[in-house]
Amino acid sequence: RTDTMASGTFVVSRPNDAESTHFPLEVQYTVSGATAGVNYEELPLKVTIPAGAASVEVEVRPIWSGLADKSLNLTLTSKLNYFVGSPGSSTINIKGAPYDPFVRFVATTGNDSYDGCTDVTAFLTLDRALAAVSSLDHATIKVLPGTYVPTNRLDNYGRYFSHYEITRPVTILGMGSKPEDVHFKSTCTDAGTSKSRVFFVNNEAAKLKNLLITGGRSGAGNEYPNFGSLGGGGVYLESLGGTVEDCVISNCYLSGWNTGGGGIHMWNGRILRTKFVNNYSGNDRDYDFAGAALCARNGYVENCLMVNNGKGADNNGYGPVHILGNTVLLNCTIAGNHGKESAAVVVQGTSAKVINCAIFNNDVQSDGSGHAGVYYLKNNATGAQFINCAADRDIVNGTDCIMAESGGFVNQVQRDYHLAVASVCRDSANEDYYLPPFATSATDLDGIPRMTGPQRGKQLDIGCYEFDVTALSIDFYADVTTCLMDYDDGLVPYPARFHA
Repeated sequence: RTDTMASGTFVVSRPNDAESTHFPLEVQYTVSGATAGVNYEELPLKVTIPAGAASVEVEVRPIWSGLADKSLNLTLTSKLNYFVGSPGSSTINIKGAPYDPFVRFVATTGNDSYDGCTDVTAFLTLDRALAAVSSLDHATIKVLPGTYVPTNRLDNYGRYFSHYEITRPVTILGMGSKPEDVHFKSTCTDAGTSKSRVFFVNNEAAKLKNLLITGGRSGAGNEYPNFGSLGGGGVYLESLGGTVEDCVISNCYLSGWNTGGGGIHMWNGRILRTKFVNNYSGNDRDYDFAGAALCARNGYVENCLMVNNGKGADNNGYGPVHILGNTVLLNCTIAGNHGKESAAVVVQGTSAKVINCAIFNNDVQSDGSGHAGVYYLKNNATGAQFINCAADRDIVNGTDCIMAESGGFVNQVQRDYHLAVASVCRDSANEDYYLPPFATSATDLDGIPRMTGPQRGKQLDIGCYEFDVTALSIDFYADVTTCLMDYDDGLVPYPARFHA
């Protein structure tokens, strides 16, 4: 059944002579000991010895359960047309596997000569773990805290590159308490310059979860022929898609012409509850693909934060986000980003949508958008594609959008974009869009439930953070001097103090 569990067999036999084997014989049996459906696949409790045969096998297929060894006893049952000889019963021992055959571990203290099946016998490299699960569907690779660097290799053009290639339905799961605990970092250099993204993903069921991804770089096709011309310094999600979930994408770089997505370039897929921080772009011209943090051609991006993305050291670069195709940007916060040209959000074409997003405090040195750097429309896009968004400039023709001088964040200077009590983003989102297929996440970026409608008695909040009503405290203190106390000499004022 799996690559680690072999079947066992019982043999049911009868005398090997012409008279005994002339007809087929159905033999019934009972089992005891190990549990069907838990330790092994259920048996039919009868087996037929074919005509002309003296025996038949009963195959026992074990199921991994993580439990201790179990014994399975099979006992033949006497019937009118046969009697049970000796031995009439037998036993198979089902070994309790101490590990899940669909899970492998990676650790900085591991060794690629180990089996990778437990945290004690973990592999050293992710490449080795990916090879180990290459024949399995829906495997999980659990990566223990530490820093991991993809192997540097030469491509067919004699240029260095490095990335992890994921084309199977596998989950890469960081086992830290936060994404920063499990760090995947590209350090591939060619003449001192990084030449590689970190992850290439092309499978709908593949997932990157709870990881910090840094140091990736991707650029134009003539500059990086191993990767094509569409960018994605940190992660490239190809046409078959994949999911990036609960990750941090930071300090990834986009360079060259006709490229997009310093942090992630997504042809298809889904990005959930992910932070894009300090990614930058060297592309300073109006090409078809841009976005220092994200370029998305199709798919869904929800509950994400884009902050301090934009210009590189050469002071060039587009703003943080560029979406086109059928991309939906839902309940994201795009704030505190920079660019030499364009805007915080570039929308290209007539199908992409920006819904329930907060867009504040983004500066563009040369505002090619005409909208103070908030948004830029290309290829017949209109402001109507912005739905229930809040921004510090008017979104012309936007659908139910809000313009406010401030988003009402806890501390914008310190880049804390949680919502304050009086935030304009509170209770202002459109709940109708926070449903599949647009939304699949039940929580915001912090894991706070996105309770809407009757569950909460109020609307959803705009942006990647839901205001946490459980954290709200009120301190009320008052001195009141108008109480009258009845003394012998009459009613006199008496100070009364209330404190809650």
